[in-house]
Amino acid sequence: IIVGIGNDDHKATIRLFKRIASKKLPFYTTGTNGFIDVEDVARICIQLMNSNIQSGRFIAINENISFKNYFEKIAEVLKVPPPAFALNSFGGRLMVTADWMLSKLAKRKRGLTKENLKVSLDKFEYSNKKLKEALGYNFIPFDETIRKAANSMLPENSLIIPG
Repeated sequence: IIVGIGNDDHKATIRLFKRIASKKLPFYTTGTNGFIDVEDVARICIQLMNSNIQSGRFIAINENISFKNYFEKIAEVLKVPPPAFALNSFGGRLMVTADWMLSKLAKRKRGLTKENLKVSLDKFEYSNKKLKEALGYNFIPFDETIRKAANSMLPENSLIIPG
C-alpha cells in the first residue's frame, strides 16, 4: 500500500486520514499488508533505471504492519483516539452490502467493495530483502511517512511537529 501526501480529497490516503481525524472510523480491520512511502517508490524506480540491473522483479515495501497498527499510528499523530472496534468478516459483508445499496440509491461511487474487504481482512506478508540487497536502499521511516501525510491535510498553522 503506497502512502503519500497530496491535495486530492478523492485519494484513499487523504480520505482515510480525514475519517480518522474526524473520528468517523470506529473500526479497524484485522489484516496486515506491506506499506511504503510514495517517495520511496519514486526513488527506487529511479535507482533501478539507473542501475546495471537488466531484468528482475522487486517487491517495494518498507514494512509489513497490521491495519490496526496503521490506524493507531495515524490517530496518534493526529492526536485523536484510534478506531476501537475490530471489524470481522460478517460485519464487513454487511457493510459492503449497505454500501452497495447506498451507492445505487445515491448514484455515487462505491466506498467499500468485496475486494477492499478481502484485502483488509487477509494477512499479507512481503519481503524487501532482494531490493535492499540489490540497491542497498534505506527506506524513509514509516512513522515519518504518516507524519508527512497528516501534515499535508492540516491547515498550515496547525502542522504536526516532526519526531
